Amino acid sequence: MHALTTLAAAEGVPLVPASGDYGTVSMPCQPATMASALAGVNLPASDPLVTAVGGTRLGQS
Repeated sequence: MHALTTLAAAEGVPLVPASGDYGTVSMPCQPATMASALAGVNLPASDPLVTAVGGTRLGQS
């Protein structure tokens, strides 16, 4: 994945993926287990050559 983002950066192509549907947790979780969820961002948003934008859900609805 990083090789592709490097190629895009060399060509001047901006990459702006969504940060993910679950906010800052790296896996889907239920509110009762939120305390045990790990903070993290998944690919491609975690690559240093992309700019992650937004997120679609911060809590269970």
